[in-house]
Amino acid sequence: MLTTSRRSICLIGNAVDEYGKDALKSIFIRGGKIEDIESGRVDVDTGQWEIIELSDADLIFPGFINLHTHTDYNIFPLWTSPVLWKSRHQWRANNEYRTHVKEFKAFIEKSWTDHHDLILRAASYIHHDPQVLFKKDLVATQSILVEFLSGVKKMHGIVTELQAVAGGTTLIQQTMDLSKESSDEKSFIIRNTGNLTDLDLVGKKAIESVVDFFQPAPDMSGDPAAASGNTANFATVQRGGLTQFIQEVKGGNQTRLATIAHLAEGRSGNLLPGPDEYSRNEFVAFIDACSKNSIGPRLRQAKLSLTHVNGINTDDDLHLHFLQDNQISLIWSPVSNLLLYGDTISVEKLLAAGVNICLGSDWAPSGSKHVWDELKFAYQLSQNIGRPIPTVELYKMASVNATAALGGLKCGKIQKGFFADFFILRRDVTNQSPMDALIKLDDRAVLATIVNGRIVYGSPEIYDKLGVLDYETISKSEGKVAQTKAVSINKQLEFELGKSLALLDELFGYYTLKVLNEPNLKRTKLLSADDELYRKRIAQVLQMADRRNF
Repeated sequence: MLTTSRRSICLIGNAVDEYGKDALKSIFIRGGKIEDIESGRVDVDTGQWEIIELSDADLIFPGFINLHTHTDYNIFPLWTSPVLWKSRHQWRANNEYRTHVKEFKAFIEKSWTDHHDLILRAASYIHHDPQVLFKKDLVATQSILVEFLSGVKKMHGIVTELQAVAGGTTLIQQTMDLSKESSDEKSFIIRNTGNLTDLDLVGKKAIESVVDFFQPAPDMSGDPAAASGNTANFATVQRGGLTQFIQEVKGGNQTRLATIAHLAEGRSGNLLPGPDEYSRNEFVAFIDACSKNSIGPRLRQAKLSLTHVNGINTDDDLHLHFLQDNQISLIWSPVSNLLLYGDTISVEKLLAAGVNICLGSDWAPSGSKHVWDELKFAYQLSQNIGRPIPTVELYKMASVNATAALGGLKCGKIQKGFFADFFILRRDVTNQSPMDALIKLDDRAVLATIVNGRIVYGSPEIYDKLGVLDYETISKSEGKVAQTKAVSINKQLEFELGKSLALLDELFGYYTLKVLNEPNLKRTKLLSADDELYRKRIAQVLQMADRRNF
């Protein structure tokens, strides 16, 4: 439900281009788009344009693009996995994962309505009279339950998207449940690859997201004792998502602008010895399926992006040429890879081979908070293992590379005619380079995130400059840094951040106490700077990578 500012704005400041260089620009924004850009500080008709003139210390980046995320998990803390796994199909069958993540999410989304006391508590947040909630038999009426579920889903959805926006993300991969192959869920405050209206694609081709192209047969065990076992004997069974993709490509890519699919997720054999055999077989099975169905000539036009792809052998020219020849992009999620498998792909070899690489934060149980954090982690990881990746390459992975992967949407860089999506940081010193700022700054430096020409998140200072009154400062309970920030949500959504966080905390606390018996397990904080446990876990993973001691 994106809205645009009704104001016509001239944003004056140091804009960062696709090569990581900044220059003073006057950016004219109207109707959610960049109407024009002029070099330097220009004279502006204040009768037509409201001016936001930034300081010399401020940097205007294009909004970041996160092509691998499941935002509906964003309130969850990092899951403490009992072991490092070889394949994604192992941990997804693990009992601890089911109770701490899968069933927990189901509770937040719906199962809480099975509890009379929680329905009563929700009433106080959703402005409903508790006296009319129940019939004599204390069973909530169906209409009220529907209203409550919708209200909590909205609260949950906006809070999880705020975490992404706080890190400069303005376009995300559509939110989806891991147990489903597709989803029609729409976003609230951020662009979503599954929402054609957000992308100006109504009446045109869509961007399709698929969870799995294959599944193993038989099912893998989630027993930690079996986590290091050989997975070569599990058959790769083609799923409906791959069948549909092949048919779409055979038909000339008539309905899809691009496709994003998980493939071959597991241990890569890069930082740890030996790849996951099943993941390697799955990647080979995908190559074979494309060859068997003779879709090669049209595969180049399909704009396919593959997520994880840890099963690729980066020393095998056949594997590299398959990606190159078919213009297939790869979405890299190093945080999740290392937390779950202790390993990740050799990105430097893929870059050297000319493969288009994008970044994705994956999900909160095993990933970073947003793609900005993922970028900083990827930079530090590459330094720690002695295979440094230039910061500008990582910046491109979160911007123009992602745009290319999606078929050339009008996002990912600051250009006339593109979406007015920006991420504004305040440097410590004015001579700090944009790329150095990206790596060294944190949440404290975020001045604003602008989506569709509207300041959704930022420091109160920038709202005050525009005379915006309908913003809400973040409560002290969210942290010292968060309380210095504010949000401005579309009034039509009737959203109050403080109440939403409080209700989610009540639901979260009920499950952790009553089901998990872990009362100290808390919802993850919105900002990394306020989340000490999150920062410690990320630092530990980097230290392990540095020592090669998994």
